[in-house]
Amino acid sequence: MQNEDECDAKIQLGEAAVKQRDFRKAEEYFQQAWSMTEKYAYLQSRQERLLTNLGITYMLQYRTSEAVTTFKKLLDAKSDQCKSDSEFPADCAKAQVHLATATAMTGDVAGALAIINSAVDNYRRQVRLDDFDVEKYVHQARQGEAMALKAVFMVRTGEVAHAQTIITDAKSMLESVVAVADSEPGALELARNVLAAITDAATQILSQERR
Repeated sequence: MQNEDECDAKIQLGEAAVKQRDFRKAEEYFQQAWSMTEKYAYLQSRQERLLTNLGITYMLQYRTSEAVTTFKKLLDAKSDQCKSDSEFPADCAKAQVHLATATAMTGDVAGALAIINSAVDNYRRQVRLDDFDVEKYVHQARQGEAMALKAVFMVRTGEVAHAQTIITDAKSMLESVVAVADSEPGALELARNVLAAITDAATQILSQERR
């Protein structure tokens, strides 16, 4: 129990350091926690959270190659959920969104598009698998978020008209979620936040199309 508390405390300290933009200290805490997860098998369930935190920390410092390597490790950890018959493809999709973002930052936009396309498909499949409305709302919001990211990548490849179509579809889907998710406050807040981001992206893409 003591080791679990210590490991969790280091992760939380690292996350707090990221918010304060003290990335050196954040990485130090995350690496200390990682060492503990390697030493004690019962702490290994924390590795996915740590990989996500480390990858984000690298991206915020524009250490893109390290971010890509880290998110590839995260995606490898989710490989079972990336299969066509997996039960929780959203777990795979979440890691793919991180990897796609880092990949685009390296300049490999074509590679990022391939990854984000798979993420959108995995979120779409998750929505079909979800039994409860709240799960559907959350995953539809995440799907819309991934679609918006795809549209941004497509603008960078010059496919502005196609990007506009994708962002319009994402916006329409999120508007539908917002309209029906009022009974689920958490899902509603997420959907509203994503919709705001998508609306902003749509405005930017439209300005690109008019140039």
